[in-house]
Amino acid sequence: MILRARLFLLASLVVCACAGKSQPPQPSLPTQLAGAKNISTHEALALLETDVRQPPNRPEMPDDLAARPGMALWAMYMVCVREDGQVGALRIVRGAQWYDTDDTWIGQIRKWRFKPYLRDGQARPFCYPQAIQVRS
Repeated sequence: MILRARLFLLASLVVCACAGKSQPPQPSLPTQLAGAKNISTHEALALLETDVRQPPNRPEMPDDLAARPGMALWAMYMVCVREDGQVGALRIVRGAQWYDTDDTWIGQIRKWRFKPYLRDGQARPFCYPQAIQVRS
């Protein structure tokens, strides 16, 4: 399946090159918040207010893979949370590499809410690594 995705990507690049048009630049999402402190996943999950063990907040296996027993997908994201507890920036460290799975999981992570990360009595932004692994 990965080979099919790579061939599709290569074919789309060839089509764009042959047409003499380059793809427009994609808008970049912020990947870091100014003044954010890097903390451990353990610390960040202690601040998590959203129940991520239940749908729709829990990332799940894509439908086309869920029917195949023994399949697994994993990804790693760097999640940065603002002072108000909302996800402000997110960067893919290692993608799930299955069609639009990363987009779906990122959309779910962006809905997560956190308690403020307090230092010296003030809320501070923070970043942490978030691994996601799902199995069918």
